[in-house]
Amino acid sequence: MNIAAASCAALATAFIAYVFWTHRVFSHETPAELREVAKKQHQRGASTLSRFLGMKSAESWPISASGAALAVALAVTVYGSSDTRVILTPLALITAAASWATVVYSFALRYFRLDSAGESFDFDIHEDPKFTDFVTLALTISAAGAQSAATPRSRAGLTAVRTHILLAYVFNAIILALLVSLAAGLGT
Repeated sequence: MNIAAASCAALATAFIAYVFWTHRVFSHETPAELREVAKKQHQRGASTLSRFLGMKSAESWPISASGAALAVALAVTVYGSSDTRVILTPLALITAAASWATVVYSFALRYFRLDSAGESFDFDIHEDPKFTDFVTLALTISAAGAQSAATPRSRAGLTAVRTHILLAYVFNAIILALLVSLAAGLGT
């Protein structure tokens, strides 16, 4: 149980730190500075450390987060006894929620970088979109599987949206179903 609890806590902490740091950095700079940084990041591609870790694209991070949440949920389901589930189930739920937020923010960054590099998204607002508008787009796709905040206007944007919809569907269907089963099992 100690290994499972420590794994849950470590993953949840890492996911929460990623979401917090990403939001803080990309919400406090001026839009012009952020667009320049995002454009350079898009053109540069993955860092050496990211490539070393096997994270060669923006989609690698949310796929890894989803896989981690699935592993945690399965471990709690298979190895958790009635005594340990009282501790492990809330940790698994927190890990899943944090990994879901990681998926949202990873794709928000992907969309923002694409838009900054000229692969535009059309928003139904009169101002230039901010990073938080891309978070809203990613949030609606992750929650509802549909894009309502913006429309991609390039093949690269459309491909990113398709990938996100597929990943969100799998995440919501499999991982959340396991977690609901775990939570329901606590009551019995």
